[in-house]
Amino acid sequence: MVHPADVILVFDRDEELMVFDSLQVAEERLEPAGVASSAYAAYTTDGRVVDLLTSEEANGPVVALRTEAHDRRELERRLAHYWHRHGSRTVLSPEETVRLLLAGELPRLRRRSWLARILHHDAPAA
Repeated sequence: MVHPADVILVFDRDEELMVFDSLQVAEERLEPAGVASSAYAAYTTDGRVVDLLTSEEANGPVVALRTEAHDRRELERRLAHYWHRHGSRTVLSPEETVRLLLAGELPRLRRRSWLARILHHDAPAA
């Protein structure tokens, strides 16, 4: 089971989002060159900032460290931008975003009709 405190949301320069279910998985999958060039911004679901580090040569290993800094506002701003780029008028919370992306729902989220159905499932009937 994935614990929410272990999940890392990583945004690249284009504000695309990658979700990793642990710091270790993020370290294994992120490109050292991208980390070296500060191409990523990373957060836990509660908005804690995650520092991504690598060697100056930009070729080896990536290290992900939780910091004591919190920036929930910036995480929410990035998520709003991400969801609007993908055709949503509603911004999902970090927790809901993580749940969907870890479940592999992103390809279906690009279809507006499916997205509209899940985002408005609790709307009152007319």
